[in-house]
Amino acid sequence: MPTWLNTELPNASSLVALVTDFYWERDRAGRFTCVEGEAVDAGTIDRAEWLEKTPADLGMGANGRQSWPELQSHVTTRSVRDEIVFWRRDNAPDCYLSISAEPIRDEAGFIEGSRGFGRDVTASRKDFNELRQLRAAVDTTQLMVFAIDRESMRFVYANDGACELIGCDRHQLMTMSPHELLLTDAETLASQYDEVIEAGGITTESRSRTYDGRETIVELHRQAQLVDGRWMIVSVVNDIIKRKRAEFTRDRMSRMYASLGATNEAILRATTPDDLYEQVCEAALTGGGMLIACIMRVTADASRLTVTATAGVNGAVARDLTVPLDPSHPEGRGLVAQCFRECRQQICDDYMQDPRVAPWRNVGAKMGIRSAAAVPIVKAGETIGVMLLAADHPRAFDEEGVGLLNRMVDNVVFALENLEHEAQRKAGEKHIEFLATHDSLTHLPNRTLFNQSLSMAIESARRYRRSFALLFIDLDRFKTINDSLGHEAGDQLLIQIAERLSLAVRASDMVARIGGDEFVILVNDIQQPEDAAKLARTILSKILEPVELQGQEYRITTSIGIAIYPDDALDASSLLKHADMAMYRAKEEGKNTFEFYSAQLESRSLKRIKLENHLRQALEHDEFELAYQAKISLENEQIIGVEALLRWHSAELGEVTPTQFLPLAEEIGLIIPIGRWVLQTACEQNMAWQRQGIPPLRMAVNLSPMQFADHQLVSHLESVLERTGMPASLLELEITETAVMHDVGRALELLAQIKRLGVYISIDDFGTGYSSLTQLRDLPVDSLKIDRSFVRDLSSNITDQSIARAIITMGKNLSLNVIAEGVETAEQQSFLREQHCDDMQGYYFSRPGSHTAFADLVRSHRVRKAL
Repeated sequence: MPTWLNTELPNASSLVALVTDFYWERDRAGRFTCVEGEAVDAGTIDRAEWLEKTPADLGMGANGRQSWPELQSHVTTRSVRDEIVFWRRDNAPDCYLSISAEPIRDEAGFIEGSRGFGRDVTASRKDFNELRQLRAAVDTTQLMVFAIDRESMRFVYANDGACELIGCDRHQLMTMSPHELLLTDAETLASQYDEVIEAGGITTESRSRTYDGRETIVELHRQAQLVDGRWMIVSVVNDIIKRKRAEFTRDRMSRMYASLGATNEAILRATTPDDLYEQVCEAALTGGGMLIACIMRVTADASRLTVTATAGVNGAVARDLTVPLDPSHPEGRGLVAQCFRECRQQICDDYMQDPRVAPWRNVGAKMGIRSAAAVPIVKAGETIGVMLLAADHPRAFDEEGVGLLNRMVDNVVFALENLEHEAQRKAGEKHIEFLATHDSLTHLPNRTLFNQSLSMAIESARRYRRSFALLFIDLDRFKTINDSLGHEAGDQLLIQIAERLSLAVRASDMVARIGGDEFVILVNDIQQPEDAAKLARTILSKILEPVELQGQEYRITTSIGIAIYPDDALDASSLLKHADMAMYRAKEEGKNTFEFYSAQLESRSLKRIKLENHLRQALEHDEFELAYQAKISLENEQIIGVEALLRWHSAELGEVTPTQFLPLAEEIGLIIPIGRWVLQTACEQNMAWQRQGIPPLRMAVNLSPMQFADHQLVSHLESVLERTGMPASLLELEITETAVMHDVGRALELLAQIKRLGVYISIDDFGTGYSSLTQLRDLPVDSLKIDRSFVRDLSSNITDQSIARAIITMGKNLSLNVIAEGVETAEQQSFLREQHCDDMQGYYFSRPGSHTAFADLVRSHRVRKAL
C-alpha cells in the first residue's frame, strides 16, 4: 500500500481530506461510495449527486477526453498518482481534476474497489500550458538552461539545448550532479551557489565537461530564485570554448609578434654570435610565452647538433642535449634532426603522441613539453643549425605562428652575417638607424626624428622659459617641375633645396623633410620673432638662386609659414598646424614670401567659404570693374601702353583684393568666364577712348594658366576682336612663364596661332618659372616682364640686381622688349634705366585708376601711339 495513503493511520480519510480538495472511495462496480473533503464542504462537489454513480455518469471523460483511472481488474496492483481527469459539468464550467488512486483489497487480496484523493487543477492546468509554451521556447535556444535545487544540490530542470550540448538525454542529465559537469567538488559549488543567493546574480567563467568526457569552457549567468520556500539556482550557460580558442589564438599570435619584435631588439643589442643566440632565445621565451627556446648549431664534422644557447625553466637540462644527425640512430630520426636534414620546418602538435619524438618523449615529458616547432637556420644556402621552440600546451604553432618563426630565424641569419663581417654590420646598423630617422632622398631628418626633436625642444623651452620658431616651407609650383621635367628632375631639385636650407641655418637648428616638397626648420632659442623673419628672408633668397636641372638653369620660389613657441602654441601638433596655416597664407599672398601665424588664420576657412559664395555671384551682380595702369618708356617717360587690372567691389564684402579672389577663382573654375569678361570689357574701353580722341594704345590683359589651357582661347580672341572692332595689334596678352612652361609643345603651337592673329604676347612674372634660354628663343613672344619680387629690393639686394640684370641682358640678346613691374622708387627706376630696361610699370609713375582717370592722365602726358 502506498505510503501516501496509509489506512492504518487513524482517520486517514479525514487527514487526507485536509490536504486535498476531496477524498473518495468506489466499489467494485465503480460507483462512488464515499466523497468528503473541502470541495464537498464548499459545495463544489454535491455528495448526494456523486454517491452511487460512476465517473462516466457524472460526465467525466466525456467526448473521449481524459477519464477516471480504473483499478478494478484483479490483475492490477499498481497505484495511480496525479492522473488528469476531464469533468464536463451540466451547470458549471468544465474543469480538470488531478486524481491519485490505489486498489482496495479484501482479506484474500482481491480488489473490491478503489480509493484516493482528488484536486481541482483547472487553474494550474492553464499555468501549465503557459509554462509548457515557455519551456518550448527555452528548449529552442542554443544556450544551456539549468535549474538546481540548492538544498539537494540536484538538477530539477534542464532544457533541450543543455542535453544536446552536453551529449546526453534529459534522464541521464538529471542523474548527474552539477559539480560533476563543472569539474569541481560539491562543497565548492555549494559555496558558489550561496554567493549567488547573497548577491542575487553572478556571472562567471568555468571549465566544464560534456557527457562523453570532453572538457570545455562555459560562461555561467547564475540567478537565485526563492520558490515555495526553497532556493533555486537558475543557470544560463553559454559554451564559449570557440571564443576562448579564438582569444587564445589571438593572444598567442600577439605574443609571437611580441617575440618577433623582442628578437629584433635582441639582434640590435647583440655584439657576438653567442650573445645573439642567448638574447634571441630569451626574447622568444619571454615575448612568445614559450616553455623552452634553444638554438642548436651543427658540429664541425656535421655529425650532430649541439645546444649553443637556451632559455626556459629547464634550460640547464636542454643545454646538455646532443642530437645525432645519422638517421640510423633512433634519436637521429627525431624532429630536430629531420628538420636539419630536410632543411624544412617540422611541427609537432602533440608531443605525447607524435611518433617522430618517441626517443625524446621521456625527456620532453620531464620538461613539460606538449608541442614543439623546429625551424632550420640557413645561411648562404647551407643549413647551419636549428631553432627549437617548445610550448606547454598542444597545437601551439599554427601556420601564421610558424611563419613568424621563419621570419625570426631569417632575422637571426641576417644578424649572423653582419656579425661575421664586423665592418658591414656596423655600417648596416647605422644605415638602418639612419633610414628610420632620415629621408632617403635628401638625407635630412624625417618626420619621425623631427617630431622627437620638436617634443624635446618644447620640453627644454618650457623648462628654461625660452622661445623657438618653427618654419614650415613649401616649394611653389613644384608639381610643374615634376610634370614638365619628370620625377628625376624633381628629386634633383629637392636635393639641392635641402642642401641650401642646411647651409642657411645654424648648427643648433634642425632642417627636416616631412613629405613631398615640404620642409620644416626648428630654430632654437630665438630672442624675438624678427630672428625668424631674418632667417626666412635668407631662405627665400637662397632658394631663388638658379637651379641647374638636366643641363639648364631654372628658378623656383617658396612660401614660408612661421609659428613661435610659446606665443602661438604649447604642443607639437598645434605648433606644426599653425606654421602650416601661416604657410598657406603666404601662398595666398602671392607666394615667394613668408607669413607669421595669427589667430585670425583660424577663421580664414569660414571666410573662404563666404568669399567663394559671393564670388560665384559677382559677374551676375555686375560687381567687377577694371582699373587701368600706364606703362612708361624708361627712355623718354612716354606712356606706351596700359594694363587692365581686375577689381572686385562686393556689395557685402566691400573691396576684395585680386590676391584674395583670383587664386580662388582659378581653383573653382570661375577664372574662364571672368577672364572673358575682362578681355571683352578692356577691348571695348580701348575703342571708347579712341572715340574720345585718346591716341591708340596697346591694351594688356592677363591670361591665367587655366585660360591659357582653354581650347577655345583662339576662337574667343577672334570673336572679341571682331565684336569690338579693335585691331589685334592693340591687344597684348600677358601669359605667366609657368603657364607657358607647363607644356612647352602645346604652348609653342598655341602662341603661334595667337601671333598669326596679330596679337602682341608678353611673358609675365618672368624669372619665377623654369624657362631656359633655348626654350625662350623658340617662343613666339614680343616682351619679357620682370616679376615684381625681383624689383622690390633692387636698391639693396645684390641677388635681385643680378637677376634683373640677367633678364634684361637675355631679353636684349633675343631682341625682346623688357618691362619691369612694381617700380615704386626713384632708385629702382634709376637702376633699370642704367641697365637699359625698355619700359616700366608701377606706383612710382601712376597707380591703377578708373577709365576716366586714365584718360585724364593720357591727356596731360606725352604718349607714344601704338599705331
